[in-house]
Amino acid sequence: MNVPTEFVATVGASVATMFIGLLSRIKANEAMIDDLFERIQEAEERIYDHERRISRLENGWVK
Repeated sequence: MNVPTEFVATVGASVATMFIGLLSRIKANEAMIDDLFERIQEAEERIYDHERRISRLENGWVK
């Protein structure tokens, strides 16, 4: 069975392009997830700070 060289080159280029696209999408998703976790961490810290302030006010003393 003789496969034309052009066919092999086309399929190889398509697979390589697909692989590069996949890697790019994975990296982009990782960056988005990292950013999301940073925002969640910041929100948790703000909530904790507000809870601490409310607790101080309920106990009758404020620093």
